Amino acid sequence: MNEPATILGSLLLLSLLSASGALLIAFAGGNLDAWQRYLTPLSAGVIFGGALVHLIPHFAAEFGFSQRAGLLAGLGVAGSYVLEEAVHRRSRDRKYEAFSATLVVGDGIHNVVDGIVVASGFYASPSVGMAATLSVGVHKIPKELGDFGALLQAGIDEWRAVGINVLTNLFGFAGAVAVIQFAAVEGVMTVLLPLAIGNFLYVAGADLLPEVRAGSAATTTQLGALLVGIGAMYLITLIV
Repeated sequence: MNEPATILGSLLLLSLLSASGALLIAFAGGNLDAWQRYLTPLSAGVIFGGALVHLIPHFAAEFGFSQRAGLLAGLGVAGSYVLEEAVHRRSRDRKYEAFSATLVVGDGIHNVVDGIVVASGFYASPSVGMAATLSVGVHKIPKELGDFGALLQAGIDEWRAVGINVLTNLFGFAGAVAVIQFAAVEGVMTVLLPLAIGNFLYVAGADLLPEVRAGSAATTTQLGALLVGIGAMYLITLIV
C-alpha cells in the first residue's frame, strides 16, 4: 500500500466533507441540532472502538503493551485534556478578529493532532488507518461545523467563515506530512500509537460521553447508537 497517498487522500476526503457541511449550513440553512442526539453517542462508540478494537490490539500484537506504552497512553490523555482546555478558552472572547484568530489557532492544533493520528494508523495497518480516519471524522466534522456556526453567530460573513474552515483543515496535512517524514525512524510508532490511544480514550470518555448523558434522547437510543459505533469498528476488522 502507498501509505503517503492513502493518508493524504483520507485527509482530503475529511476536509471536503467538512467544507461541504460548512457550505450547507451557510447557504442552505442546515442544522446539526436535530441529529446531535444520535451523532454524539455514535461518535463515542466509533472512537472507543477505534482505540479498543483496533489500536490497542494492533499495538499489543506488534510491540507488546508494556508499562511504558501505558504511560504514553496516559500522557496522551493528559495532553488531550490540556489541549482541550486551552482551545475552549477562546469561547470567552467573541470579538470579531480575536475570535477568528483564536479559532484558527485552536482548531489548527486540533487538526495537526488529527493528521498525526490518521497517518500513524495507516503506517500501523490498513484496517487501523481506516479505523483512525473514521474515528477522527465522526468527531472532527460535527465539531468543526459547530465552530463554523459559532463564527456566523459572532458576525463573520459566510465566505470568510468558509475560508477559515478550509484554512484550519490544512493543518491536518502538516501533521500527516510530519509522520510521513519520520515514519521510518526506529521506534517512532511505539510512541505515536500509544499517544493516539490516549487521545481517543480522552475524546470518547471525557469529551463525548458527558454530552451523551446530558442529552435529551432516551437512554436506550443513546446506548444503541454507542453500540452501533463500536460494532461498526469491529466490522472493519472482518472486512479489511
